[in-house]
This record gives sequence, C-alpha cells and structure tokens, in this order.
Amino acid sequence: MKNLILGVLVVLVGCAAVLPLATTGGSKADGTVVLTTQFNHFQKPSNPDVLVTEDAHQQALRRCAAWNYTGAERFDAVRTRCIQPTGFGGCQMYEASIVYQCTGGK
Repeated sequence: MKNLILGVLVVLVGCAAVLPLATTGGSKADGTVVLTTQFNHFQKPSNPDVLVTEDAHQQALRRCAAWNYTGAERFDAVRTRCIQPTGFGGCQMYEASIVYQCTGGK
C-alpha cells in the first residue's frame, strides 16, 4: 500500500511541476524574443496559457532591454507542437513557445 501511495505522489508531483521557459530564439532586428519549454504527456497543461507567467515576461523584458528596447508585449497565442510522436497517433513530448514583441524606441 505504501508503494502505491508513493507512486501516486510521484506522478502528481511530476504533473504539478513548474515548466521553466528558456530563451530559444528571436531577432534583434525584428525585436522579437521566443521563449520555449518542453514537457511530456503527463505534464501537458490543459491550457497552454498557464505557461505565460510574470517570469516569462521578465525574461523577455531583459532580452529586449539588452537590445535597447524599453518594453515587451506577448503575442496572443502559445504555440504547442509535438516533438516526439508515439507510433499510435499520440505524443510523448511537446514543445510550447511564447513569442514577445519588443516595444519602445531602439
């Protein structure tokens, strides 16, 4: 019984994990910043907008500031795609990206 409870707790903790975003692209000339995270099918949020956090906004602001912009605004959509499909039409690993537009004079 203890093993069953421990197994359930491990799965629940894995599902509730905060998914860190990393700066994975963008363009200084276009003033865009791309933040990305990866997660498995157990971690996949029911609504990808939960990835949009204050930390993500601060990361985008820091990158934009390094390029002499004064602000950053998020594009509306969070793009999610399968990066490791299963052989049965499902997906093992996903990648989600958030794109920010740098604002303010350069």
